[in-house]
Amino acid sequence: MALATNTYRWVVVAYSLVIQAVSVGVLVYCFALFSLPWLDEFGASRRDVMITISVMQIGMGVFGPILGRVLDQFPLRWVILAGAVIFGAGLFLVQRSTALWQIWLIYSTFMPLATVMMGTLASQTLVAKWFHSERGLALGISAMGTSLGGIIFPWLVAGWLLEFGWRETVEILMYVSIALVIPLTFVVLRREPPIQETSTSASGEAVASMRVWSAREILTTSLFWLPFLALVPLNMGFGALQFNLGVFTRDLGLDDAAAPLIMISSLSFVCASLGTRRYIEFG
Repeated sequence: MALATNTYRWVVVAYSLVIQAVSVGVLVYCFALFSLPWLDEFGASRRDVMITISVMQIGMGVFGPILGRVLDQFPLRWVILAGAVIFGAGLFLVQRSTALWQIWLIYSTFMPLATVMMGTLASQTLVAKWFHSERGLALGISAMGTSLGGIIFPWLVAGWLLEFGWRETVEILMYVSIALVIPLTFVVLRREPPIQETSTSASGEAVASMRVWSAREILTTSLFWLPFLALVPLNMGFGALQFNLGVFTRDLGLDDAAAPLIMISSLSFVCASLGTRRYIEFG
């Protein structure tokens, strides 16, 4: 018997945890671990290695608004599947890179595309389409996916790097990512989200929450810019520390400490996700 919509939507939330854990866990939280072997193999400076994550962040900023429109206009199932294929292709190419500039090129094209198409933005869009009531709680649980990836994948990658080396580790991540995301996407997203109906007796607040904002309206309202300006410095500070944890711990003679520190910070984000979002309701 098919699961009722109210039950199945929580299956969708669980699925969103997985795809975020894969995309963000591998690309963001594991970057500090890969930076060390890249420093050694390519004979690069720390600045040059950090350019890798910088170009990916810039790419996400460029592709985000464009692909956000795509997420609204096309079935999410096929967008996420395309993102998974691009993600796997990117890892395949990274594993075969012979120079750091090649990794820059991959991280500025394949990786930001994949992150937007099968990461946090796609998950938030998916959850929003499945939930009308309890949307805040669902988004809060879904947001834990990025941090769960920061707990699981650094632990796995740290061990694989010691045992196999960075190229073999990237290859393993390629197989794991494809095996997790593609089959689950075919299975879970075989059902379309329910059509949200707005009652004619809805309050003015509920009607306002269903308003469709144009890009011009978003970019000219303080409702966008105030949170943006408040969060940017926080994200910059977090990123500067997170992405450099590998080199910082090496400087201190604690080469094995980066992965545990990443896992501890990710665990704190898991707690924060529910603590700050579970009481937020949209619509």
